[in-house]
Parts: sequence; C-alpha cells; structure tokens
Amino acid sequence: MPTPAPRVPFSGATDTYNYAAVNALMTPNERWQITALGDHDLIDSQYSTVSAYGELSYTKRTSHQRLAPDASFSVTDFNGQPNELVPASNPFNPFGDTPNNPWGVSGEDVLVNRRFVESGGRLFSQNTDTYRMVTGFEGSFSNGIDWDLSYTYADNQETYETNFYHRFDRWATIVDPALCSADPACVAATGPENALNPFADYGSISAEEIGYVMANSLKDSYETHMTTLALSFSGDFAELQGGPVGWAAGLEQRSERARIIPDEFSASGLTTGGALDPLKGSYEVQEAYVEFILPVLAGQPFAKSLDIEASARYSDYNTSAGDTNNYRLGADWAINDDFRVRSVYSTGFRAPNMVEYFTQAVTFPISENYCEFTDLRNDINATAKANCAALNYAGDYEQGFQYQAVYSQTAAAENLGPEESTSLTAGVVWTPQAIEELQISIDWYSIEIDDYIGLPDYNLLVKTCLESVGFSAPACAAFPGGTGILDGNVDGIGDDASITLGNLGKVETSGIDIAAQYRIPVDLGVFDSIDLSFAASYLDEAKSTFALTGSYDVTGTAGSQYGTAIYPEWRWNSSIGLSGEAWRVQWLMNWLDETSDFYRPANITDDATAEDVLYHDLVGTFAWNTMTVSVGLDNVLDEEPPEFHSGFNMRTAPASTTRWAASCG
Repeated sequence: MPTPAPRVPFSGATDTYNYAAVNALMTPNERWQITALGDHDLIDSQYSTVSAYGELSYTKRTSHQRLAPDASFSVTDFNGQPNELVPASNPFNPFGDTPNNPWGVSGEDVLVNRRFVESGGRLFSQNTDTYRMVTGFEGSFSNGIDWDLSYTYADNQETYETNFYHRFDRWATIVDPALCSADPACVAATGPENALNPFADYGSISAEEIGYVMANSLKDSYETHMTTLALSFSGDFAELQGGPVGWAAGLEQRSERARIIPDEFSASGLTTGGALDPLKGSYEVQEAYVEFILPVLAGQPFAKSLDIEASARYSDYNTSAGDTNNYRLGADWAINDDFRVRSVYSTGFRAPNMVEYFTQAVTFPISENYCEFTDLRNDINATAKANCAALNYAGDYEQGFQYQAVYSQTAAAENLGPEESTSLTAGVVWTPQAIEELQISIDWYSIEIDDYIGLPDYNLLVKTCLESVGFSAPACAAFPGGTGILDGNVDGIGDDASITLGNLGKVETSGIDIAAQYRIPVDLGVFDSIDLSFAASYLDEAKSTFALTGSYDVTGTAGSQYGTAIYPEWRWNSSIGLSGEAWRVQWLMNWLDETSDFYRPANITDDATAEDVLYHDLVGTFAWNTMTVSVGLDNVLDEEPPEFHSGFNMRTAPASTTRWAASCG
C-alpha cells in the first residue's frame, strides 16, 4: 500500500485558484450602424411653412467576454444537499467508502470546490439589434412661432449567450455512481466506475464528462420598445432691455414596454450564474413643459449680458410613481468681456423602470469576513468584535480565501417609489481678452438624491448586523441565520442574504470641476495651431445614508459595490495637440489619484491602497471630405495599473499593456 502524503493545513495563499490571471480585461466588440435622413418642403407661403422629415437607423453590436472557469461552488442547495457535495459512494473519494483508507477516515461525504479548467473558461456573448425611426412635421407661422410634431419608435433586442456554466443537477449525478448508472448520458460520458473523479489534477476531466456537466449555449433574450408622440412650440414675446423673451412649450406622451425571456436553465437557477425570472411589463407617462429665456440686461456697466433661464415640467405616470412637478432656474451673468458667472438650481425626478419593478435576480458578491483578524482590524466596533467571538472566531482567525455569497433580489412591485433630487451648481468663466483663445472655468456642484433606488451593499449589511448589540439591527433580517456571518466552528463564511429592491435613502455628492483650453496659432506646414486642454475634477463628498446600513462616505476609496467602484478625490486629463485643416495629432494624459480599500484597512493587508497612476496615449487623425481615419497608441509608456485587495475596475486602466488602435468612419 502506498504511503499517504502528509496532511497539511489549508492555506489561502497557496491552495486556492488564482482566477485573476485568466479573466480577460480587454474583450472584443464590434458595432455597425446605418442611418438615413431626409426632409421635404410641403408648404412655403407668406403665412406659414411646413416640411416633413424622417430618420431611420439600425445598429448592430456584438461583444464577447471570457471569465475564469466555473466551479462546483456552494451556491444554493440542490435536492437538499450542497452543490459541491461528493458522496461517500464516489469511488475516488479518499474519505468515502474506500477499503483500507490510509488516513483512518471513511464513509464521509466531502465538499469539493473544483474548477472546471478543462472547459477553457466561461464565455459570454451579446448580440444586440437596435432600430429607431423618427418621423414628423415642422414649420413656422408668419408671427414667428415655430412648431414641431414628431413620432418616435425605438426597438432594442438583445440575445445574451453563456457557455460553460456547470449544471447542478448533472454534477449531483456524475459524482454519484448510483445516479450516474441510471442516466444513459452519464454512463456514456464516464468510465467504468460511472463517476467523475474531482480529486485528480487539472486536465483529467474528459471532454465527454465536460460536455455532460456543462450547460452550454444558454440564451437569454431581452426586448425593449418605446414610442413617443411629441408636440412643441417656440417663439419670442415681449421685449426686455437685453432683447426679446424666448419661450418654448410642449406636450409629450411616452410608452415603454419590456420583456425578458430567460433560458430554461437561467430561469430554474440550475447554474452558478443564478436565476433569471421572466419579465413582461409596460408603463406610460404624459408630460407637459414650458421654458423661458429672459435677457434681462445687455450692454450695461458690469453687465455685458444677464440672462435668466426658467423651466418647469409636469409628469404623470400610470405607475406607483404618480405625478410630479419639477423646475429649473438658471442665471448667466457676463460681467464684461473677461468674466462670466453662472449658476443653476434644479429639481429632478426618476420613476422606477420596469426591470426595477418586477425583476428577481441572484448575484454572488465577494464576502468580506469582518470576523477575520479582529485582533488587528480597526474598521469595526467593539460590539462587532464581541459578536465575532460569540460566533467562535478567534482574534487571529484568517479565512485565507475569497468567498462569494448568494445575494437574492426579490421583486419590489408596487412598493417602489420614485427618486427625487435637487442640484445646485455655481461657477465662473475667465476669457481674458489680453490672451486670445484662452478660457478657464471653475464650477462647484452639489447633488442630493432622496429615496434612492437600489440594493444595499452586501458587505455593509454584514457589517451593520455585526456591529449591533445582540444582532438586533434591521439589516440582520436579510440573513437566514440572523447574524450576517456563519458560525466559525462550522462554516466560517458569510451568510447568504435576500432583500427586496427598494428606496434605500439619501445619496449626496459634491465637488469642483476645473477646465482650461488654449489655442496658439502657428505655421508648421500642415498644422496651423497648438491646442492645449486640461480638465480636473475634485470629489469633496460621495455620501450615502440608508436606513439599513447607516451613513458612509466612499470619497477616496476603491472596491465598494462588488469591487468595481472607484472614487478618487482628484482626477484629471489633459491633451497637447497639433491641428490643421486635415491633420491632427494629440498627446493625451489621464491621471487618477490614489484610493484606499473600502473593505479592508491597512493594518490587515499590504494592498490597502491603489497608488495614483498616470497614463499616456497618442492619437493621430486625418480628415478628408466626409471620411475620418484615426490611428492611436494606448498606454504609450506601458504603465502598470495599481493593485489593491478587494477587486478590480477595468475602466481605470486604458490598457494593461501598450496597444495600437485604428478606426475609420
């Protein structure tokens, strides 16, 4: 009998699968578009003019992504047992019904998280067809009033295909010899043992076994349709010191409907992709609006011009959103040729869409175990540390791997209300006459959204529950176990959660935007100017205050919202270019400030900060008649993106390596 290999403790650093190396960051996509425009004069008299117009467009988009291979994860119990269970009857189970077991352990079912690397990875593709038609009439009356009557129809159809998710039912069959023997397809896929060996090295699962286990070519269909009928009028009336008052008014009716047709396996939730429910719904909204531009002053001392803008809109939905009135007030004051001051105050309204009303979905966020390193971490309170101890977590407990919990979204239906917002902006523009072609602007903004629609962050639900005395916080009700994290002596992982999409609370953000442009005339052959531009954004606050998870500010952090969100305090981009009648060359720079890991403090990880980074791109453009050709080099200096613990965001890295790009249109 061979000598058994020594048993060693599990190590998250060496014994888990590194999926990051096989996730594709740059993915192919292709888009084709064709558009036809036309108009025709119908009436041209001294009393009025009338013309007809139309627009037809079709867009086709295809895109593809690849993620790490699927695995026998514990997602939901199938037939009353964990999905990754391998029974004792499996002939390859070293702790099962194996004679002369060298470890002295037998008759045991085991849980195996086996990556199906033989599949080559999960593949996703999207095929989208978008049709849009606009037709209408426009004209003017002899009294100076213009009008427009239009009808718009838009249709979007998307097929989302997934390959190489494994089927829970087939996994339960192929690891159980008794079940496999009763299924001819399983017998044909396996060897004489009528069972798959999940303990063998990667590459050992045969193509036949992979073909049996995988649910290939899952196709979910998404359809949306929109029609709009709009009538508008515009003109001038009265006369102020700065000129005539401009006005516009109109009526709109919009109808939208949507349908989701999931694949049978997507609907049943038999894969790690979660469950997708069928959806069919529609809504209508009628709106009326009026707008005014009042040129109060012009050509006055300290008032080269002063314009006031005012508008109001009434919306009436046939859903729980009901009706609402919103307005906008703005002022644009040109003090002289050099300085201009501007400000806008507005209210906003967003009704829930059909997906938000009716969709039920399952996601798998990465769970942050706040009971890990409680003797070190400083991002939880004393109550949470005491609760972790009560759940049998030692102060130096280390989970050592990332676990994905099951997060179920239940339908909101008629309980969902609209979002309402207020925003205020104020800024100044400097265009010094002593320096031609120079413009600098600074704008401050503050936005507040009430009754924000969404799902609470899973990890913040866990944290809020843990930090409450006796697990008494309302957030604890989202977890079947009522504690957010399961017993350390049994599972040592985050609990699954289920919650209804709802109006969470308030979201506030404020900051400053800075922009500058300068054009220098030159005579350099095909180039006649040097163009300089700079745009920077400072984020002062990005705060959420939700009933379930409390108040938190993500300014200067990365990793929230399942590891993909990034909120640097500062970011800027700039360009230096040479321009001419047909040629243009630009050197582009994009800088992101450093950010701190939202979930894991610096005293428990070496990767708590994503360092600041500066990317450089080079683009050349040639225009001839209606054709434009561009050639670019992304990430010229081959700058590596910053790293941190809790996730990744492809949008912050233009390219992981230097690459060429070209376009023609």
